[in-house]
Amino acid sequence: MHYYQFNIADYRKDTQHLSLLEHAIYRSLLDTYYLEESPLCKEDAKLMRTHSIRSEDEKKAFQNVISDFFTLEDDGYHHKKCDEELNKIYEKSEKARISAKKRWEKNAKAMRTHSEGSADGMLPNTYNPIPNTQEPKKDKAKRFTPPTLQEVTAYCQERKNTVSPQKFIDYYQGNGWMRGKSKIKCWKSCVRTWEQNSDNNQTASPGPRPMLSDIMRDQRNGV
Repeated sequence: MHYYQFNIADYRKDTQHLSLLEHAIYRSLLDTYYLEESPLCKEDAKLMRTHSIRSEDEKKAFQNVISDFFTLEDDGYHHKKCDEELNKIYEKSEKARISAKKRWEKNAKAMRTHSEGSADGMLPNTYNPIPNTQEPKKDKAKRFTPPTLQEVTAYCQERKNTVSPQKFIDYYQGNGWMRGKSKIKCWKSCVRTWEQNSDNNQTASPGPRPMLSDIMRDQRNGV
């Protein structure tokens, strides 16, 4: 396990007599115990080497810690508190596994994993898995809303241009708010185009140059 709870009050109550060096060695041994989820190696020389205990002071501190907190058994050095915590975690994990297995088997419509037939098959990590075919909803494209005369006027005043708001509205209302063959998505960009055309040709009427297709259509309609 890579994480375990650490009760500062309990630790300090049991270790008030330790030196700083002994504290460091004790915490290092505890980390190994939880990380490997097993008793410590019963060979002192090997245990000291794997924990970088080399100097005489460190070896003496190691012996003090081992004698104070660990019990040597056939399979290694045991720590009572560590064994209790590990057993609690194992019991909790087993109960969760059994509960998940019952829920999984009860749901006849649930998707089955490829290892279901094996006694050691992996159970799903959620009780209500999300189907793989489910996709997040996409935001609907914002629908274009034609501007009012007041909105165009305000924007032209903000830009300090010479575009006629009324002519602008009349032009695009007449062609169904189209820009060439495409529906307009941003009327403000159209205003800026008119503004640029007006700056480039002060004598021309503001507005985009009519397209050839529009001219041919007007001629057919007798306009």
